[in-house]
This record gives sequence, structure tokens and C-alpha cells, in this order.
Amino acid sequence: MKGRSNHDTSTGQRIGEVLPVTWVPIADPDPAEAATDSQAVFRQGWEQGAARFNRLEGAWYGDGSVFFISTNGGDPRPGGDPGLGQVWQYLPAATAAASWCCSSSPVTPRSWRRPTTSASAPAVGCWPVRTVTGPSTCGRITRDGRVFDFATHTLDGSNELAGANWSPDGNWLFVNVQDPGVTYAVTGPWEAGEL
Repeated sequence: MKGRSNHDTSTGQRIGEVLPVTWVPIADPDPAEAATDSQAVFRQGWEQGAARFNRLEGAWYGDGSVFFISTNGGDPRPGGDPGLGQVWQYLPAATAAASWCCSSSPVTPRSWRRPTTSASAPAVGCWPVRTVTGPSTCGRITRDGRVFDFATHTLDGSNELAGANWSPDGNWLFVNVQDPGVTYAVTGPWEAGEL
């Protein structure tokens, strides 16, 4: 992060605060030691002052931004449990400097719990996410940062919802269940706003 060497983004973030960023070059993005050292590439960036996120997972490009998930990001909960997750928005440089901001972070376990994937549809502003503990749920984050459940799958077992994607026209939301490998296509009056 520009001006903040080795910044830890996982705690103490303010939703909506714009943080200027700059990229650091990774000399060897596929080092031989990566087979035995999962931090080999991270360390190359860290040694140059790069920022740290807590368990990055799904990413989605939409509305001129890249939205990405920090599954365990957010301030720790009582008892030392990790945070409940963050959604970050990266705004590439266009007419101004590149920046990112924390678009959403849960307040309570009821409102959200450790998302891993996201998808956005510019026309409707709907960002589905899934949980990794408890029922696997597709949620929605509104443009003003409120979170609510949209759907929970009812298949037996603890199979997770994953890989949410919108059709190019924004009319269909496709959501997968990992096992037994089912894809659901959901449509509705998205343009009507919140359900």
C-alpha cells in the first residue's frame, strides 16, 4: 500500500476508506521452493513492503472494479477467533491513482460469516457470497454495505455453494453446489431492488 509499508489489512479497517496503492514486482512468480513453501511468493512481495490480507479467496471483475474476498479478514472476535470476512474493492488507475477500499465487513455472525466467493452484476449491484461454517448460504451485499441472506441450499450434508456467476446480461445468477456437482440458475426481477 502506498505510504504504508507491510500494512496488515485484516484489522482496523474503516469501510469505504480509500487507500492508495502501488504494485511491487515479483521477480519469480513460480519459484521452485513453492512446492514445499506456500509462502515463497508472498515473501517476495512482503520484503518489498507489500500489504498483507487474511486468507484471500474469490475475486470478481465488474462495474470497473475488482472485488475480492478476505475470508478471515476483519477484527478478531472475542476468544481470539479470526474475523468474519471482508469484501475489498480494487479500483484500477484510470484518471487518478489506483486505490482499494474495504467495501463491506460483517458486524455480527448473524449478518455474515467468512465468505469465500463473490460475483457482482453492475446493473443490479448484487454480490452473492457463500459461508464456510454453518449452512451454506448465498447472500447479498447492497451498495450501501448492508448484508442479508438470499438463499440457502437444502441438499443433504455440508456441501458448499460455490462459483456464483452472472450471465452477461445480468438476468441470471448461476450458483454451484460442489458435491454432487449441481448448478442452479436463478432469475427474478433484479431491477426491482432488494428482495
